[in-house]
Order: sequence, then C-alpha cells, then structure tokens
Amino acid sequence: MHLPIDTPTGALVMSDQPWNPGLSLTYVGHTVLRTMELHKSHLFIDRGAYLGTPETQLLVLEHKDVLGWLVRGPG
Repeated sequence: MHLPIDTPTGALVMSDQPWNPGLSLTYVGHTVLRTMELHKSHLFIDRGAYLGTPETQLLVLEHKDVLGWLVRGPG
C-alpha cells in the first residue's frame, strides 16, 4: 500500500496496483473497510454505515472530486 491521500471524507489508500486513467473508475462496496481503498479501477467505499457507530459513515462522493484526489496524490 502507498501513503494515504487525505480527502475531506477521510483517508484514501492506494494499493500497489495503481489506477489506470484509461479505465473507468468503479465504486464498490459490500466489504466494510476502515478507509477508502483504490485497487486498479475499483474504489472500495463501504465504511459500514449500516452499523450506526461513530466510526462508520455513509459516504457521498462526487466523481470529479475523487478524480481530483487521484491526480493530486498524497498530501
């Protein structure tokens, strides 16, 4: 894993398999994770909102914002 990217909705962790801008970014869930994680063209965003705990939240993302985070990188 690479250094996380700081975003307004929390950390975004990039895998060792980088995103290819030539592929469509796919937002996926079902597997609850502590942070958003990007692996290839899949952005895992399920933070377990159904659990209703302070550590979980429903993420509402704008695609253009996510692309900006990826271009900007860690910071």
